[in-house]
Amino acid sequence: MANDRGGAHRPSESVCVQTDKIYDSCKSKECAEDLRVYFSAPAQELIDRANNVKLKDAQVLYVDTDVEKIQFNKCYYNVNMTFYFRVTVEIWDGCGATTCVDGLCMYCKNAMLFGSEGCSYVFSSKDSGCGNIKLSRSANMPTAIVETIDPVALDCKLTEMCCDCHNSVSDCKCCSSPSNVPELVGGAFAEGLVENGQKRVYATLGLFIFIRLQRNTQLLIPSYDFCIPEKNCVGAGCGDDPCSFFEKLDFPIDAFFPPSHCCDNGSSSCGDDDSCGNRSDFIPPVSSTNPFGK
Repeated sequence: MANDRGGAHRPSESVCVQTDKIYDSCKSKECAEDLRVYFSAPAQELIDRANNVKLKDAQVLYVDTDVEKIQFNKCYYNVNMTFYFRVTVEIWDGCGATTCVDGLCMYCKNAMLFGSEGCSYVFSSKDSGCGNIKLSRSANMPTAIVETIDPVALDCKLTEMCCDCHNSVSDCKCCSSPSNVPELVGGAFAEGLVENGQKRVYATLGLFIFIRLQRNTQLLIPSYDFCIPEKNCVGAGCGDDPCSFFEKLDFPIDAFFPPSHCCDNGSSSCGDDDSCGNRSDFIPPVSSTNPFGK
């Protein structure tokens, strides 16, 4: 191995394991501009009376993912993703009072990745039994895994209702209405969501995303470290202002890969002193969890 840790920590044997092998992966740093924010009926009434808004916070609720085989491009697949975000907006009314309300915004994205070909059919003893067994054949498709963190709340704007005022690069049919959101996403808004209103709010979010395609297979491997994608996802460009600010941010690799060990006091930053024992020559054990193979 090029990265030889040496000594007693060198693998003593090779074992055959069945695991998810990553065939392709990419990372994406995107500025999602002018995403329509949908509110409940009471919140929309406040929006209609507002004269200014400010984006306070944004959280990722769910990512709906689908894998589609690309015709005439063997072994490659489209990973179609719809991101659902809860955003908190601070509203100023005409009297100077402020109120915070939550809303939903959606963002669609796709990425093309290599996923190889699979022609086998897998049957497992855990699926056997005397119950109702359905006989079916399905294509052996790779599995898409999408990792992200809560987005950076960059900007939001308040406009009068006008379909032509905001032509976001992220607009697509799957993101055009809250009526077709997954049930678990809709359940996060107890009062429901409405589309009508005199005014609209558009949010701009900064996204950090890892995407990978993997298949279940048998491998003879040692494990040493994290697999960090080096290829950038191909996507739409960003505009100026909030997006140009977002472009200057570094990719938060540490947020996706927690430290392999901690000090006795719970800290993951031990340094070279002996506060946690002799850490200067400590070699972390091989982690049983690989964030790109879980």
